[in-house]
Amino acid sequence: MTTHVNTGLMRLAGDPSRFQCNGRIAVVANKASIDRGFQYTPFALLNAGLDVSMVFSPEHGFFQVAGYMATVGRDRLFGGLPVKSLYQDTEDDLLIPQDMLDTFDCLVFDLQDVGTRCYTYISHLVLLLRQLQGSGKRIVVLDRPNPIGGAIVEGPALARGWESFVGMLPVPMRHGLTVGETVRLALSVEKLDTDVEIVPMEGWHRAMSFDETGLAWVPPSPNMPTPKTALVYPGMVFLEATNVSEARGTTTPFEMFGAPFIRDPDRLAKRLNSEGLTGVHFMPVFFKPRFDKYEGQVCGGCALQVTNATLFRPLLTGLFVVSVLRDMYPGFRFLDGPYEFDDRGAAYLLAGDRVVYDFLYGKTTFSTLKDYFREQEGHFLSFRKDFLLYD
Repeated sequence: MTTHVNTGLMRLAGDPSRFQCNGRIAVVANKASIDRGFQYTPFALLNAGLDVSMVFSPEHGFFQVAGYMATVGRDRLFGGLPVKSLYQDTEDDLLIPQDMLDTFDCLVFDLQDVGTRCYTYISHLVLLLRQLQGSGKRIVVLDRPNPIGGAIVEGPALARGWESFVGMLPVPMRHGLTVGETVRLALSVEKLDTDVEIVPMEGWHRAMSFDETGLAWVPPSPNMPTPKTALVYPGMVFLEATNVSEARGTTTPFEMFGAPFIRDPDRLAKRLNSEGLTGVHFMPVFFKPRFDKYEGQVCGGCALQVTNATLFRPLLTGLFVVSVLRDMYPGFRFLDGPYEFDDRGAAYLLAGDRVVYDFLYGKTTFSTLKDYFREQEGHFLSFRKDFLLYD
């Protein structure tokens, strides 16, 4: 059943006087930041009579012309508003430049998250919460749905000492929180007294799929074309740490995977399906990426068909896929080198926990991993109760 969810943007623009968003306003947004009439957030607020004078964009830029981990140079927005990228060459560039802090009184944050810890938009927000603490400036967070739902969580919370730009808060890879709820958790665990107002949604509940919200899906990043992509992403993102393509450069990134050294996709699919993972079926495929890993080369691999979104566990699925690829193919390897400004490597940063990391390298069994997940998920479900805004 489809309902009509009103996002934080719709509520703020519909009645600005109800919320404390005064003075000169800067907005953190991108092209997925829209109202029901498909206005971008800065213009929706301008048309509501608010004094918007500046826009900041996250990784990929406002119009997402920059790819995966690519520096955003000059960003621009039509309509006369200047845009400054918060994702450039170094970690220092992730903060608002000091000479721009005096250009606004209130910072409105309106980005569509995808419900996965390593998705960097929440990290942008955490850095802003830290930076603006004690500044006298208010952050107004406009809430949006978690597109993969708020009822299910998966995996252990990020372990202390494993923090990075792809994981700053002690939440699982699939955390089941909205942006507004994540802010409440961040303020508590980091003991911040930043001046924050959260504008919650109306009509959203935890078990709701994105299709049930009545909202339009605009890809929040270049390789997140559909809500189905967001659903598989918490596990299939681990392929970024390997020399197996996560199907960037195709129309279904993260929903397929493969490599030129996989010449027997039938055998691979049979092995993956034999495990009996719930809510998913693997189909043998060949594909040719148009960019990124193995550009222009034919890759053998598998496509995921989610048969039951409620039973599907994307994190367990993705980790199991990596383990099978590791064991079946001598050409498989984990990638070295920096990942999102960090030299510890993608596998380490995405794992965020010693047990998960050990499983990736074959030091822990899948049965042990599943038992560990059940225990840790129970702990997080109890911990997060104080931060929830919706039933």
